Amino acid sequence: MISEQRNIRVTIEYDGSAYHGWQSQKNATTVQDSIESALFNLTGENIRIIGSGRTDTGVHARAQVANFVLRKLLTLDEIENGLNAHLPLDIVIKNVELVPMDFNARFDAKKRVYQYFILPEKTALHRNFCWQIFYPFEWADSSFYPDTVRIDKIKPEFSGFSFFDKDIPIRKVPMENSTFMAER
Repeated sequence: MISEQRNIRVTIEYDGSAYHGWQSQKNATTVQDSIESALFNLTGENIRIIGSGRTDTGVHARAQVANFVLRKLLTLDEIENGLNAHLPLDIVIKNVELVPMDFNARFDAKKRVYQYFILPEKTALHRNFCWQIFYPFEWADSSFYPDTVRIDKIKPEFSGFSFFDKDIPIRKVPMENSTFMAER
């Protein structure tokens, strides 16, 4: 039985604590490799998944978008439920949809949202989800605490979030709602 290729878009949530980021690496466990393994177990096909961006070791995602081309004839519900059955508990497929064949999660991204949590005390429950500061800390700007500060006020370097290829012109993707958050 020959079936037509379909481009599938997935929205993924994961706790990145156990992973060396999104992108496949030799001798390291990554989110991409885990999903591709689940795809193979579900379909019997060697499928390469395209992520909307890379993440570093230990980074989490609430709604990372990715896509892949699928030949096996499965319903969208079968894809979602089947992948979730084959994935570890710290990776969840939240949504599956059919998209045009020319959709590419990396190059068609419209925005990215990053959040950074700072906790000025030790924590057992939130240790994998925040930056912990173990010494007395004074906020330079009292209006920053306990609210949030816009990331553009601290002027970080974000070139690592872009891609570079001499044959592809630089394309800026707006970063919306990036905040550093502090809790007492």
